Amino acid sequence: RQRETERDGERQRETERKMREYQNALCAIFMVSGLVTMVGAVQDVDVTSGFIDDSYPGHDLEERGKSLYKEILPSDLDIPFNPERHLALQDPGRFVSLAQLGYDDSISHRTVSHVAYSTPFRMLSDEGVEVLQRVLTLLEKYSRSSERIPSMVRGGVFRSQFIRGLATDPSISQFVSRHFNVSVVPHTIPHQLAHINYAPKELGRAVDLWHVDNVALDYVLFTTNTLDLEGGAFEVFRGTREEAALLHSQNLSLPPNRIDQWKAPAGYAILQQGHHVVHRAAPLLAPAKRVTFVNSFVPKDPNFPEASAPRILRAVDDENVVATEWALHRALRARAQLNSLIAQSDYSRPTEFYLERIKAIRDDLTAAYDLLLPENEGKEDHFGGHHDTKEKRVDASENQEREEL
Repeated sequence: RQRETERDGERQRETERKMREYQNALCAIFMVSGLVTMVGAVQDVDVTSGFIDDSYPGHDLEERGKSLYKEILPSDLDIPFNPERHLALQDPGRFVSLAQLGYDDSISHRTVSHVAYSTPFRMLSDEGVEVLQRVLTLLEKYSRSSERIPSMVRGGVFRSQFIRGLATDPSISQFVSRHFNVSVVPHTIPHQLAHINYAPKELGRAVDLWHVDNVALDYVLFTTNTLDLEGGAFEVFRGTREEAALLHSQNLSLPPNRIDQWKAPAGYAILQQGHHVVHRAAPLLAPAKRVTFVNSFVPKDPNFPEASAPRILRAVDDENVVATEWALHRALRARAQLNSLIAQSDYSRPTEFYLERIKAIRDDLTAAYDLLLPENEGKEDHFGGHHDTKEKRVDASENQEREEL
């Protein structure tokens, strides 16, 4: 009788534990429902979509920009983006896989594709290059700096209608989806769209240090011709981010014989799974204009791992921008997870099915909350590379030979 009483007590405590867990999860669901309602009101779109809705962030960016920035280009200097006139998309000649960089299957749960990066391919037409160069020249006076990047402009989609159209164009999203074999939309953190890097005035200083991106997928678009520059190549480390971090912690440089350098004409781009590809923009060795345009994407499937972190965003964006865009980004993710749960609900499913999924949504929101806490102060991760003493040159013919190989 005593053992039976003890077992009854254990069963009662286990039942109470599960009820508390269920109630806590429901509280999280009610919390996100308020954010979901807010997102639905902002977007005025169908909230029954099973994936992150691809009308966001393209919806309402123009109006939001008016309240966020005074430095918006006037219509007489800025034209609408037209993909038929401004795009000239061609498939990349070759791709490098994550395995070729040294990654193994142990990171598969943290990646969105087996592709690491592509060789340069044409993206813009001659007219597209001309318009984008004019727009970026006008925006350069609004540049700012950070520990990692000496000259950049953020929030390009709010400042220019041409950039807004380019960054959110559906045909480019489809192109990126096809080559990474995963369905994507323009990043739902708008300041992760249309990031612009300008070469620093100081010769020998890197345009950007060795780093991995605070996003899963992106392209780097060369908006100026880099073929004849002295220095200024786009460089990729043939290794893992863990290797780069270890070398940097030991105050060692990345081995030159494991660095690929790429140069291309204006209007060419490189696709990359930037969160796992260690890369940088090398220093210029002679005065020249070098500008790149980086645009990011997020998988539609909300169950892919999160690649962004407010801590890194705080190093380059104002706090009101970081908090607002992070909350909306994660609310969209949670909304998609909830819609998936709604679509799968069925009377034949056991309680454990719902507990597992509700707990996963709650844990995802808890992680989003923890990452946004003020103690996560702004800091950009990087692996050094401020200055070089010499550069390993790779010219256009070598790039072509490498593609043919």
